[in-house]
Amino acid sequence: FNGWYADTEIVRNLTDAGRYNLTGFVAEKMGVSCSDGFGNLWKDRAALVINEAVLYSFQSCGLGIVEHQTLLHQFWDWYNLELKSRGYCPGNWKWIIPPFGASLSPCYLQLNKMTEYTLRPIYKPGLGYNHYLARWKAKSADPADPVPTKGPSSAKTRWQLINKTNVRGAMRLLTQGKISV
Repeated sequence: FNGWYADTEIVRNLTDAGRYNLTGFVAEKMGVSCSDGFGNLWKDRAALVINEAVLYSFQSCGLGIVEHQTLLHQFWDWYNLELKSRGYCPGNWKWIIPPFGASLSPCYLQLNKMTEYTLRPIYKPGLGYNHYLARWKAKSADPADPVPTKGPSSAKTRWQLINKTNVRGAMRLLTQGKISV
């Protein structure tokens, strides 16, 4: 499951106090009193109107954007399919649950026990790394060019070495006139 830009990201940009902070301005234009005896619920009303305005602006331009309730519904369906097929579904609750209206979805309470970790690419030497390293050392004519002496604990990974080799090869072909940019 990947993330994508939803309506709530734009609404947060427009309403957060550390960003555009338009909540009070919109509430004033709506005629909503900021001291109506109901605490700060005026902020929710203003944020909902801002959300509707964002959705309307996309729709009127013929563009699509997903709103948070539909997004949660789609995620919930996918999450349950993952549980059936894999038995678990890793994710980060605070990135899945929208900043408002979240408790209207079963995701709010039932996803709070998700396995929360972030998957990262891992670059480590693969099969044949030691053979590649020996060939690299034998061919390297530049003594100033540091070459790792051991696999995974080295500062340079096989991935970095291969990219450096590709750049050197491309530069050689460019200077020999065999390829052009």
